[in-house]
Amino acid sequence: MLLRSNKIFALMFSIFCILGLISCGGGGGSSDGGIVGTGTASVALVDSASEDYAAVYVTINDIQFHLGGNENSPNSWRSIQESIEYPVTVNLLELANGVRLDLGIVELPAGHHTQLRLVIGDKAEQGTINILSQAHPYANYVIMDKDPGDAIDPEIHELKVPSGEKSGAKVVGGYFIAENQTTELILDFDACRSIVQAGNSGQWLLKPTLKIDSTEDYSIIKGQITNETDNGLEGVLVSAQQYDSTASDVKDEVTVAAATLTDENGYYSLFVKPGAYNIVAFRSDKMPAFEKVTTAVGQVLAPDNGNGVNFELETSSENGWIVGTVTISGASTEEQYATLSFRQAVCTGCDEKIEIKSLNILNGQAFNPDPSNPLPAGDYTLVASSFGYSTSVYEISFADGETKDVPVDF
Repeated sequence: MLLRSNKIFALMFSIFCILGLISCGGGGGSSDGGIVGTGTASVALVDSASEDYAAVYVTINDIQFHLGGNENSPNSWRSIQESIEYPVTVNLLELANGVRLDLGIVELPAGHHTQLRLVIGDKAEQGTINILSQAHPYANYVIMDKDPGDAIDPEIHELKVPSGEKSGAKVVGGYFIAENQTTELILDFDACRSIVQAGNSGQWLLKPTLKIDSTEDYSIIKGQITNETDNGLEGVLVSAQQYDSTASDVKDEVTVAAATLTDENGYYSLFVKPGAYNIVAFRSDKMPAFEKVTTAVGQVLAPDNGNGVNFELETSSENGWIVGTVTISGASTEEQYATLSFRQAVCTGCDEKIEIKSLNILNGQAFNPDPSNPLPAGDYTLVASSFGYSTSVYEISFADGETKDVPVDF
């Protein structure tokens, strides 16, 4: 997709802010009739990438910041629209490995803020094209083809925004605005967990899953993924995961803090909060691999520093498939869906698990993986969750060439 130069940015100012992991000094002042105690928020968008799609296009109409008071009052929210031209239609899968989309700046009261919402548009940005060199057919949509440039009849699905999300998707996490400074905020739009696949119904949903952090809170993990002959592997899904054996619900035992796809040379970059992580690398034709790392505030783990997190992935010679249908009894809406998390133990006999793949499937729909994208044969735990229902867990084993039919019922 072609974007105007003021949208995907790599300004040195921003680079220094990321590398230094600091809140950069900037203009403060006041726009509230001379009242002091304000700061500036600079907002950028990144994505936790997915290997399941060739492109994921989302149109953003606005970002709104809660100033306090009644959430239903327009006066309780401040818009960012004045700083750049909206709407903005962006391919989320381009926002990986440090690439960020500038969404503008806004002046806010200094102090701790708890609410922010991103408004999804229903009309695509004019004057831009997609990866097929075509005008956007919809405001929000996915292109499925892995090699869309060669596709004669590309598979495209419009993403419908549920009515409850049209006023704005709330972003998880609070943020602090420093007085008389510019605080850089990162919105992480998780494409994989935001798309609900609808199988044969023809309906696909966009239920935005976002979180927010300040760049000063980040550490950086970089590395390269290679094959057995030391060639870089493109399109490997690399994620930073955390395991919590004390979680009250099994679905929360494994959480994905950040994810990205490797570039054409196999390199990746993850921005995470300081802490302990399982760094997991997976591509459908390879065996998964992981490594435990712990990061500190401002730390950069990278090959150039001698501490990058690198993997050599072995080709998977034995593969199979897990298929089935999701049934949510008594669901109150046709938009009810289940999240399917396919997990494996980190070692034989271990309780600790890592997530290999995740899908969102609408009630009543089948999940039938692409035959060209199997899972390595072996033992899996399928954790299925849906809002308002108890989590279901299925233990699955399959051999080379085997297809396991697993009905998922709530």
